[in-house]
Amino acid sequence: MLRFIVILSCIFLIFTVSGVVFAAESPRLTVDQGDIPLVIKGTLDKETTSFSSNVRLRVMGGEIKDLQLLPSDLLNTDDDSVAIARSEITIPTGISLNDGQPRDVRVTVNNITRPGEYKGNLKFMVSGQRESKPLEIPLELNIDAEPNVVPISDNLNLQVVRCQNFISCGLATWLLPDGVVQDKWTVQLDNQTLIPVKLTDATVIMQGEKTGNHVNNNDLFFPVPKKELKAQKVEFIDLKINRNQLSPDRYQGTLRFKLENADEPLKVNANIAVREAPIFALIVIIAGIFVGRLAQDMESSNAQKQVKFYPRYVELRGNAANIKNESVFNYLEKQFQGVKLKIDKGEETEEVLEQELNRLEINVSFLTNLEILETKLNESELDALKARIKPQIKEARNSLIAGNIEQAQQLGKEIEQALREAQEDGSMGITDDIIQPLLDGFRASRDKLVETIQALALRPQLPGGSRWNWLAKFLAALSGVQTLNLEVRYWLIRPILWLVLLIVLVLLGLQTLYVNAGATFGVNGLYDYLGLFLWGLSADIANQGLRKLQSGGKGETN
Repeated sequence: MLRFIVILSCIFLIFTVSGVVFAAESPRLTVDQGDIPLVIKGTLDKETTSFSSNVRLRVMGGEIKDLQLLPSDLLNTDDDSVAIARSEITIPTGISLNDGQPRDVRVTVNNITRPGEYKGNLKFMVSGQRESKPLEIPLELNIDAEPNVVPISDNLNLQVVRCQNFISCGLATWLLPDGVVQDKWTVQLDNQTLIPVKLTDATVIMQGEKTGNHVNNNDLFFPVPKKELKAQKVEFIDLKINRNQLSPDRYQGTLRFKLENADEPLKVNANIAVREAPIFALIVIIAGIFVGRLAQDMESSNAQKQVKFYPRYVELRGNAANIKNESVFNYLEKQFQGVKLKIDKGEETEEVLEQELNRLEINVSFLTNLEILETKLNESELDALKARIKPQIKEARNSLIAGNIEQAQQLGKEIEQALREAQEDGSMGITDDIIQPLLDGFRASRDKLVETIQALALRPQLPGGSRWNWLAKFLAALSGVQTLNLEVRYWLIRPILWLVLLIVLVLLGLQTLYVNAGATFGVNGLYDYLGLFLWGLSADIANQGLRKLQSGGKGETN
């Protein structure tokens, strides 16, 4: 029994000493403090699904021939149901560590399919060592995703109008599509990534097609370029255009959005057409139409008659300007006003206007020669002749002013006879050259003047009527009575048709040259407005048929 106890004690002592020696010689693993926790970062894309990082280990008190890894599952910090299996976490096989020498061990996580932040633990141990004594360090896996952001529309086409007041902007809104006068626009970006994506910057690269001007940050910019695009959401990015600072042109280029973790910026093709406000275009078209009407009006018979007879009228008025007798001057002034009114209206025939000017010329000549004769008599010392002729001169003048042409003509003959008698008697030292042209002209034009006056007296006048007569006739027309007489046509139908035609021509010109073909109206400066002006100038030709209808088929414009 004693022998058995001694044997057991020896065996226990042997095993105790062996265990102490083994424990003293067992290697111990340590890790650099900078690798606690071990952080693995990366960006997930279509080609890269595995990510690695190195952990620096050191063994003390021995060597390790085969380092073993016992990882835990990696759980998503935002969603516990999302995990990466521990079988996907590996280190290279056959890793050996020498006593006291540090070594980087590469830890790899494979088959990552979803970005996010994951956490777990890594246990490093010596092959054959009990699991209760491993080196345990935390593992953090931070995986971003390559941004997958696409624009809702690859091409951004905008039309804006330069305007600064209510009238021009309101007219632009009425004529053009909605939004042409707004400064704020939006760009829609679809973030198809599983995680939020940060928009870090936005720039504009655009250039004018005709002017070559570049768009700078003061012309077109993003008020808040830095923002986060929510995962799998469509976000709106504000875009502000200072349209009044952009010169008219078609600006083409791209909008570039810088995304975090993206190698290339997101590009959106942009096309911005800038045009001038329509108010000036409208004014130019109207001016062109009016000039066109004036040009055509100058070809009418009325205008041709005015151009033909007005120079002679001016010449006669100049001849009468030197008459000093007040009653004669007032009489001739009324005569000139009457003739000018007939020339202005252009309603008389050329024959009638010719007769009026001839009559006026005869009166001016007769009265002027009477005044010259009277002046010369006053300057002479022939008192007896003065006493005889001056009453006749006065009576002849008054007879002509009163319209008694025959009596004036007879008195003229008597004056002529008295002068000839005085010349033959030698009592007057002048010749008959002063009075002879006057009497010859008066004698030659006497019969024609009478005929002209008679013709004018027999010429029919335009029908008169009260100012509101058109209303009565219009009411009569509603009752079925035909009342389209000259007054209704002249004072009502003609101006209404003209006004309607003018509005139609203006709107058609704006539609043709400004709305449809003028997305960059104003870029060519004066030439764009010149095109509108020429259109208005030539467009009035289209209404010749209507104007013939207004003027009774003669093709004249009154």
